[in-house]
Order: sequence, then structure tokens, then C-alpha cells
Amino acid sequence: MRFNRVISTLMMVFIVVAAFAENNYKVTSSSPLNIREAASSSANILGTFNSGSQIEVLSIKKGWAKVKYNGGFGFVQAQYIEQFVPQNNSDIVGQTNIVFSETQSTKSKNSEMFELSDFESERKTGVYEITYAAGSFEDVKLSGTYGFSWTMLPWEIAPKLYAGIHFSPLNFNYGLSDFNYDEIRLGPAIGYYFTPKILLSMPLDILCDVYFGENDETKTAWGMALAPAVYIGSKAGIFIGPQFTVAFSGNSKVSCGFRAGVYF
Repeated sequence: MRFNRVISTLMMVFIVVAAFAENNYKVTSSSPLNIREAASSSANILGTFNSGSQIEVLSIKKGWAKVKYNGGFGFVQAQYIEQFVPQNNSDIVGQTNIVFSETQSTKSKNSEMFELSDFESERKTGVYEITYAAGSFEDVKLSGTYGFSWTMLPWEIAPKLYAGIHFSPLNFNYGLSDFNYDEIRLGPAIGYYFTPKILLSMPLDILCDVYFGENDETKTAWGMALAPAVYIGSKAGIFIGPQFTVAFSGNSKVSCGFRAGVYF
């Protein structure tokens, strides 16, 4: 009888340990967490885990956790899961739903946590943009610059706040004057993520404009532009916002227009 009781106790402990091992982590992101086919933000999405889901983690390496999913396995970003500790044994044995203790500091951490979305992951490595920028609101239909630009926000300086650079190697201006010009933009940028799909980006660019006239006449002008814009989408989308420009040479003036385009 005593031997049977020991065996029963050991088997109960084994079942508890096995159950705990199978659900040794929980999802702490504020929105569904993507399950990737490989340990990369560009890998195919197999599915999602809801916030608070209990998952089995097989291994963690270089910021990615290998987890069991749908009879196989997938990968999730490790910063959005955490290992849980049961409140007491009675919460594990004899109950289907396990109750976990959560300290106030953990609650605070979870409330401040922001999921690293596809959008944010892509912008940290650089996103291309097709842009149009009007020099002023009055000249929207008369002249403006269009071209390619590139934004990279790799440095986290505060929760949801990132810093980086904005670079526009070549923009072409068209207008009704005798001069058209090419423009190069380069400067620092900051970005704030309101949600995983809405970003406020603020580049502060130094402008170099090279003007071309009808008689092969050229001249160079310098300036600075602040162009905050709201980006909406995930890996690709649209952006629009005001633009404030100050000329340092040529016909020095302050102009106000807008910048808009698509990114991918």
C-alpha cells in the first residue's frame, strides 16, 4: 500500500512537472504575437499567439524563441514572452486553469511593453520611400520635387522612440520657371510608434539644390527642412505631413508645404 502511494505521488509530480514544462512561458505582448517559420522578421508567418497564452519554449537564441506550434514548431521574438512561476502547488494540481502570481513591477513592465511589429523591424534596417514634396501649399499644382528617399531608425532612445537617419540621394524638381533643379537631402531623424502600424517620423534634413538653366547655367543653393510625417501601414503603406524649409543661400526665404508618398 505504501509502495503504491509512493508510486502515485511520483507519477503526480511527473505529470505536474511535465504540464509545467509544456507551458513554461506565457506571451506578454499587448497584441497578437507573430509565429514565424524561421528566426527572422521577414520569415513567413505561421500564426499568432494571443496575449497571455501559455506556450512551450524549446530554446532561445539571439533574441528568438523556438516554440511548439500546431504539431511542429515556429519562432517568436523572445522579448515578448516571459517564464512564469506558479503561485502554489494547489494552483497546478487539480485545476485546469492555472492561476499565476504577478508582481506590481511585472504589471508595470507589461503595461509599458510595445510589440516589435513587422513595421518597426523593417524601419530599423531601412525602408525605401517614393516621395513628393511641395515647396509651398500655393505651388502644389505648379512645382514640387519627387524622388527616392531612405529612412533608418536603429537606435532606441526611449520606449517607442527611435533615432536614425534620413537620406534622399536625388530628387528632381519640376516647375514653370526657367530653372529646374536636383536636390539631395541628408540629416538625422527620430520616429515615435503610436501603435505597431502608426509611426510619426521627423527628419531634419540639410538640403543641397543644384539648379540647371536653359543655357547650361548652374548654381547651388543650401537650406534645411523639417518634415514631420505620419506613416500608416505595416511593411508598406503611405505617409503624409507638413514641411518647413529655410533657404541659406540664393533667394533666402522660409516656405511651408507638405511631403507625401509611399514606402516599402
